[in-house]
Amino acid sequence: MPERSYGFFSTFSRIPRKASIIFVAVVAGLLESVGLALFLPLLKTINGTAAGNEAILSSEFLKVLGLSSNPIILGLGMAATIIVAYLVVLLRDRLIINVKHHSVETLRDQIIGSLFHSQWKYLSAQAGGEVINRLLGECARAGYALTYQLQAAAATAQAIILLSLSAVLDWQLLIAVIGLGALVGLAIMPLMRRSARIGRETDAETRSYSFHVIDFLRGAKLIRVTGAEMEVIQRIAGLNAATRDANVRGEYTMALTNFVVRSAPVAMAGILIALATGAFYIPAAVLLTFILLLSRIAPLLTQVQQHLQGYAGYRNALAVVDQAIAQADAFAEPATGVMPPVAGIGRGIDLRGVGFTYDGSEHPALININVTVPRNSTVAVVGGSGGGKSTLIDLIAGIRSPNAGQVIVDGNDLARMDGHSWRRRIGYVTQDVVILHDTLRNNLTFGRSAITEQDLQWAIAKAHLDSVIKDLPDGLETVLGEAGTRLSGGQKQRVSLARALAGRPDLLLLDEATSALDAEAEAAIKQALDELASDLTMVIIAHRLNTVAHAQMVYVMEGGRIVESGTFEDLKRLGGRFTQLSNLQNH
Repeated sequence: MPERSYGFFSTFSRIPRKASIIFVAVVAGLLESVGLALFLPLLKTINGTAAGNEAILSSEFLKVLGLSSNPIILGLGMAATIIVAYLVVLLRDRLIINVKHHSVETLRDQIIGSLFHSQWKYLSAQAGGEVINRLLGECARAGYALTYQLQAAAATAQAIILLSLSAVLDWQLLIAVIGLGALVGLAIMPLMRRSARIGRETDAETRSYSFHVIDFLRGAKLIRVTGAEMEVIQRIAGLNAATRDANVRGEYTMALTNFVVRSAPVAMAGILIALATGAFYIPAAVLLTFILLLSRIAPLLTQVQQHLQGYAGYRNALAVVDQAIAQADAFAEPATGVMPPVAGIGRGIDLRGVGFTYDGSEHPALININVTVPRNSTVAVVGGSGGGKSTLIDLIAGIRSPNAGQVIVDGNDLARMDGHSWRRRIGYVTQDVVILHDTLRNNLTFGRSAITEQDLQWAIAKAHLDSVIKDLPDGLETVLGEAGTRLSGGQKQRVSLARALAGRPDLLLLDEATSALDAEAEAAIKQALDELASDLTMVIIAHRLNTVAHAQMVYVMEGGRIVESGTFEDLKRLGGRFTQLSNLQNH
């Protein structure tokens, strides 16, 4: 893939509606030029005399516009035309604002879309703080970069129109202005390069700050319990200071550039007056009109410089966002509909000689796994931590693909089927329950917008969530708070189970779903699962062995291998690894 260019014209080409905005800017420049040009015949009329080029310009201009030399008409016409020009500028600004926010919205949608369409091995490796910074920080900065480009182009278009009028008034003065402007441009080029470098540094410091703050907030309980508050505060303060220093350097560089650009027109005006009176012998009315034009051109050129400098400082964000999208796209899953869909579970699921090794690891997570899950059966997988149980769940769910062997659904290799259609048939309950800061109803229907009220009530009943709903002030419409602060651990797990069931899944996956619950909450979840056992295919990863007593088949995993398998009672009598685990839990 060729490296993307981030020069001005390369990134300018990706801006929507740019032609319309430049056209509006040109109209604004033409209107303002007409208004300012009326100043010359207005001076002629007030003075009562004019000669040479000054008189020709005045009379010809009034003839084109169809205006008389009445000073009241000229004064009002001048004011009205310039005000209309400013209204057109207001329209231009509104268009630019819309383009900016549309661009930010598009970039954010692209990041989210590319992330959630990427393979699980890529998505699961993304740091939450980094993703949040890209969405909130880098996308906003990229939007500013594109906005600065548009503003620079629009201001340049208006300045060109005014400069053209200046050429009509006196070409000698215009050449002098262009020469002086070139010197100013050479003077600020090092400052522009410095702005670009500091912009990259600011991006890096801001990313580091947001990344660490989010991580520390997630670990707030650990920090508090271990008394590490001061160390964390000092680290965040150091990151904050680095961000401050980068911002200060960037803003001072912009202020220094502004000083140069603002001082330049003052110096130009003095030099032009000296040239007009001492060398070119230009009439006073023409000189005054020219300086009036210069007083409007100078702010526009200042804006161009500021916008270009802003673009230089922010354009690195475009590269960061583009890189994030490109990296996710490189790990994209096959598009939905390309492969045959999974119709459901007719006979069952088979794992045949499955092996899996994580990228960068020398040790396999799974070795020669053979597991059979018949339809409407309950299969449990138990074992110590790090044995490969959760990896096995990931393979069954189709979010990871085996390096060896096959995952078979009704005789079809899952790797050759549409993974999305398979996952839509799965209900998933895990130890770390995801509760949204939203109503209970929206939590239960999350990801399944087509759920009917009948399906929802069925799921609530099967998960024994009725009593929880009765205790909530607004029932299903109660907002549960951030991370479900209104609910206990057992209640959260019932919500998770009801959400998994509401979509009427063919397969229910439970990954350590009861390991963090007390005995009473665990018994309630176990009762709900026992009631579902005959009507649903279930695969249960469990730490507590008593929760899988109802399973038709139990597999014991150790070091990525299946070391034992059989019914709960058979394994207890076997006296092997399962018995050892049982004895450890009973003492």
